[in-house]
Amino acid sequence: MVQVRQDVLLFFTAIYKKVKGGYSTWIEEMPNVISEGKTRKEAERNIKDALALMLETNFIMSMKL
Repeated sequence: MVQVRQDVLLFFTAIYKKVKGGYSTWIEEMPNVISEGKTRKEAERNIKDALALMLETNFIMSMKL
C-alpha cells in the first residue's frame, strides 16, 4: 500500500439512488467510481472503499510517469 499525506482533506459528492434490491451509488466528481449495497449503510461503506481504491490507483499511476 502506498502512503499518502494524511494532512490533506478531500471532499467528494456521493449520490445514492434507491433501486430494486438496495442502493446504487456513485461519486459525482469521479464517473468511474460506482458501487452498490443492499442497505444504504452497506452502499456507503462500499463507495468509500471504491473511492479509496481509485485514489490509490491514480496516485500509483501518476508516479509511473
